[in-house]
Amino acid sequence: MVDFTQILTTKADAVEKPKPRPVGSYLASIVGMPSQKTVQSQGEEKPIISFSCKVMSAGSDVDQDDLFVHGEVHTWPPYKKDFWVDTPEGQYALKRFLTETLDLDPKGKTMAELLAESPGKQLTIVLKHRPFVNRDGEAEISTEIGSTAKA
Repeated sequence: MVDFTQILTTKADAVEKPKPRPVGSYLASIVGMPSQKTVQSQGEEKPIISFSCKVMSAGSDVDQDDLFVHGEVHTWPPYKKDFWVDTPEGQYALKRFLTETLDLDPKGKTMAELLAESPGKQLTIVLKHRPFVNRDGEAEISTEIGSTAKA
C-alpha cells in the first residue's frame, strides 16, 4: 500500500534527481489496452497510439552494477512506445509492431482488433539514453525505448 504520509513529509531538499536507468535490452510486456490520444504538433492535432511496456527482466547486455542502483526492474514504471498514425508510414510501423514484434496474426482483422489482442504480449525493448535541454536550459538525459523486437 502507498504511504502518502511518508512521501509528503519528506523534506524537499532531500529529493534528488534520479539517475538515468541503464541502457540495454529488456524483456517487457504490454500492460493494459493501448491508449489513443492526440497531441499538438506544428499547429495541428496528430493522432498517437501509445503502448505501456512493463519491464520484466534485464538482458545480459545491461550493466549489472548500474542495474543494482535502480532496484528490481519489475518495480519500474512502464515505458511508453508511441506510434504517430497520421501518415501511411506511421500506420505501417504500427502494423509491423503488432504483427512482427508482438507476433499477432493479422489475417482478416482490423487494426482495432489487433490492438485489443496486444495486452499481455511480450517483447524485447532496448532502452537508450537521449540528451535534452530542460525548461531551465540545463542538459539532462532521459531513458526511453530506442527499438523493439520479438521476445
